[in-house]
Amino acid sequence: SENELTGVPWVRDSRVDLSLASGMAIDGSIYLTLITGDVVKLTQGKKDNEFKISEELSPSLSNADSIDFDESAGRLTILDRVNNRIVFLGSSGEFQKQLRIALPLPFDAVISEGGKLYGIIQSAVAEIGEKK
Repeated sequence: SENELTGVPWVRDSRVDLSLASGMAIDGSIYLTLITGDVVKLTQGKKDNEFKISEELSPSLSNADSIDFDESAGRLTILDRVNNRIVFLGSSGEFQKQLRIALPLPFDAVISEGGKLYGIIQSAVAEIGEKK
C-alpha cells in the first residue's frame, strides 16, 4: 500500500542488538543508546570498535534514554535519567561535561541549531541550561 514504509537494512553487524536501542543520533555515523547504558557508534553499517566512552564519566551510564548530536559543538548529548543528568561526549566518546538535573527530569532532550538544549518536561518544552 502507498502508506507502507519500506527500507533497506543498514546495520550489517550481528554484534549490534537493535532490540536494545533506546535512541539514535546521526553525524555521518549513527550513534545508538542502549537500555544497558552502552552507546554504540556505527560507521558504514558496522560497529566502530574505536568508539569508547571515557572512563572519566562517573558514574558510568546506567540507561541512556536518548541521544542527540550537537553539530555546532561536535558533541553527543545523552539523557541519563537514572543518574539525573545530561552527559556531553565528543564523537569519539571523550567525556566533556555533565549537567545534574533537578527533578522532574526531561522525557527527551535535543540540541537546536543554535546550540541550545531543550527538553520535554512534564507537559511542556523547556530550555535547559546551567545555573549561573
